[in-house]
Amino acid sequence: MQEEQVDTVLFGMKRVLLRHTLDEKTRNSRLAQEACRILAAHGYHVSPENYEQLYSQRWERWSWRYGTVERDFTLFFFVETLLPKLGVNKKNVDELSMEIVESIYALELDSLVVNEGSIPTLERLKGEGFLLGLLSNTTCSRRHVEELLCRNGLLTFFDALLISSEAGIAKPNPEPFRIILEQLGSSRRRTILVGDDMEDLRGSERAGLSR
Repeated sequence: MQEEQVDTVLFGMKRVLLRHTLDEKTRNSRLAQEACRILAAHGYHVSPENYEQLYSQRWERWSWRYGTVERDFTLFFFVETLLPKLGVNKKNVDELSMEIVESIYALELDSLVVNEGSIPTLERLKGEGFLLGLLSNTTCSRRHVEELLCRNGLLTFFDALLISSEAGIAKPNPEPFRIILEQLGSSRRRTILVGDDMEDLRGSERAGLSR
């Protein structure tokens, strides 16, 4: 049986189209310092070291829920477990969680830049008539992802976006692939994925994408 011609390309986001200018240790340290500054301004005093330790412990216990919650998972994590464990009063949890999460996103916007070759590749594919989709496993909200793509000159290339925090399901589950292909009006046999890790590879294989 003759293979169908590929006319759709799905992309991951971080490490595929974008890269961090700061290493993970530096990012985590800056985030902890900023979170502790915000907490202290509201009367909650936590050292950055204790904050990072608790964050790591709670993330280990809660990260399995990533990709199962139909909302910004980072915000969900702060509201449901991290800030209560830090002793934040229940009436302040929502407000402080939002303030800290926004600071996290602001740092990420400043530390992520477009990979060399990303824009020329997208321009060429778009010029040749390919449908382009972004399929990202991320704890961020759709608003944040769109702002990140827009700031880096990438948003307008994509015909559809699917964000795991919005869909409530993540790669390598094949369902996100089915959803975004339905949005694009394309077939799995006419689609390839440009990813960067084993989750992407397993997901594309389980979804039956073209190789």
